[in-house]
Amino acid sequence: MKGTVSALSHAANRTCFWLPGGVDALRFSPFCHSAARAVDVYSIGRRYEGIHHELLKAAERGGIFYVHDTHAGGGLTEVSDCRQHRELLAKIAKRSRYFLVAASKMDQIDHTQGQVEVGFRYHEGAAAGTVMIGDAPDCDAYRESFGWPEAVIQMQPDGSDTMAVLRELDSNPERMAAISRRNTKEALLLHDWIHRWNEMFRIAGIGPSPRKAAREQRLKDLADLSTSADQRLNSPAG
Repeated sequence: MKGTVSALSHAANRTCFWLPGGVDALRFSPFCHSAARAVDVYSIGRRYEGIHHELLKAAERGGIFYVHDTHAGGGLTEVSDCRQHRELLAKIAKRSRYFLVAASKMDQIDHTQGQVEVGFRYHEGAAAGTVMIGDAPDCDAYRESFGWPEAVIQMQPDGSDTMAVLRELDSNPERMAAISRRNTKEALLLHDWIHRWNEMFRIAGIGPSPRKAAREQRLKDLADLSTSADQRLNSPAG
């Protein structure tokens, strides 16, 4: 956590470094295997109950297909196979239009003591090309990692504007598509785990490897698909 680096360096009397969260961007990328976004809203992990309540009401009316956790959050949840679990999460995420996000431990102020940080959901939601809705954290970690336009569409935690925000977004498919492509592209170029390994290698003085270069090229090739799509849409013929 970025806000912990200075205090930890002082306590340990050693230079500490911030390593942001990350994601297997190839696994989550919708560019690898395009599929219809049949899920309207996907929510995993911590959530604002006000927003959740409004989405539940919309789902009960038949207005949206809302996929969400039904087990108690905040702790360790045992799964039968961790790889299958991650694959399923990625497959649902890249078939979702909206993805709920919130700052790390936003419901445990007694733990965070006011420290605001970015959780892994942001990396997953961006990599899957969803439109992330919920909370854009007011912290340096968020601004440095998700500094592109409309990375997250802010909502009121009490849910008072939830459906209004979704209706406004739904009314502009071109905006939705642009947000999706931009989120995926930035995740490919910034948030794959290879970028975290690069930082560790840089600090440790370790040189690059052929497999590292090959993965970086694969990420870049996929990111270029988004650029090509934007160019086609913005061309006079498009």
